[in-house]
Amino acid sequence: MLAVQDKLREKLVAMEKLRQELSNWQLQKLQLEQKMRELDLTVKELEGLGEGKEVYRIVGGIMVRVEDPKKLVEDLKEERELLELRLNTVQKQLENLEKRAKELEMELKDLIQRSSSGA
Repeated sequence: MLAVQDKLREKLVAMEKLRQELSNWQLQKLQLEQKMRELDLTVKELEGLGEGKEVYRIVGGIMVRVEDPKKLVEDLKEERELLELRLNTVQKQLENLEKRAKELEMELKDLIQRSSSGA
């Protein structure tokens, strides 16, 4: 009985850590998605500008003129591709953690049943 309670306590601690880790990864996913949306909007605006328009970019705490807006669009598209790769990695990690959480939940249910049937 005591061994089951110890295992139960151990699994509950593991579940709490897993929930915290899931929360952290979900936050990272949201941040990446937001950054991708910002990049999409920026690219759309830049592609809609007419020729000869001045374009500026914030670098650090200052705004600098962009010499080649087309190059900036290319750079932003590349940045988006990298974000997409990172997002896919984060999504896979989330899926793995969610799978582990379900497994841990099943183990907890089993331990609870064994604990209550032994009481």
